[in-house]
Amino acid sequence: MDYREVIGEAVVFIENNLHDPLNAVMVSEAVSYSYYHFHRHFLYAMGETVGSYIRGRRLTQAAYELVHSDRSILDIAVGLRFESAESFSRAFKKKYRLTPSAYRKQGVDVLIASHPPLDPADVGGLVGLSPDIVEVPSMRILGLSYEMSVADNQSIAMWDRLNSLLASAEADTGGDAFAGDRYSLYESGADCGRTTFQEGTAVRAFIGVERPAGRAVEGLAEKRFAGGRYAKFIHRGSVESLLSTYRYLWGVWFPQSGYDLADRDDFERYGSRFRGPHDPASEIEIYFPVSSSR
Repeated sequence: MDYREVIGEAVVFIENNLHDPLNAVMVSEAVSYSYYHFHRHFLYAMGETVGSYIRGRRLTQAAYELVHSDRSILDIAVGLRFESAESFSRAFKKKYRLTPSAYRKQGVDVLIASHPPLDPADVGGLVGLSPDIVEVPSMRILGLSYEMSVADNQSIAMWDRLNSLLASAEADTGGDAFAGDRYSLYESGADCGRTTFQEGTAVRAFIGVERPAGRAVEGLAEKRFAGGRYAKFIHRGSVESLLSTYRYLWGVWFPQSGYDLADRDDFERYGSRFRGPHDPASEIEIYFPVSSSR
């Protein structure tokens, strides 16, 4: 059996047993794999240990129950196999930067630090998903601005519109001045913080190309990108599968990284390895602004 199928079965087993006694040995036995080999494959494919994945899923399930049920904090903690309300509160605050009671009062399903269940079909797409820390220079981007959210993403339609405008401009003037890399920037805002950002949060996106000197296109605006220090990731797969990568970065990488999300725009870069939105062999560079390690 391919290791991705084994990990997929393990993810389903974990999801079905979050409220029951559960550990890495039990999961490896459930998928008929030796603990040693299963642990290595899981860590390689998922970027975290089995125990870390189980704990992350339980804390995220607890966060959901805090917002969407009236069960007491103690009942939620005990039901998800935490030893006590105190140990649960410590683990929850470390992950979400809020106490369980404060999280419940806020009433928001936040994305950053949340660890939703992985779709077994996405197993393998996270392999080797570790960043380079890079300094990105400032740029002038020529393009389109629009409002979006994780729940309501109109990016593909906006890209079609942008590419049509750029193609018309090149046809009118000749040459390939706009044939370079494409950028998709997401502007930082008051509602995009670690304890407030959720699927319905409206953000301002700006898509475009680096502006050639002295060139302008009717209907397009200019955005000045300040640059700075970024964690650079490579997403391998279609645009449709991009959200799974973001969920991993928000839910697994950031809480364990030692970095904080800086108050600057994050962005995607579509370079020569991007083969189209539906091509599973496409590569998309993802850049998160980071501040110094904690």
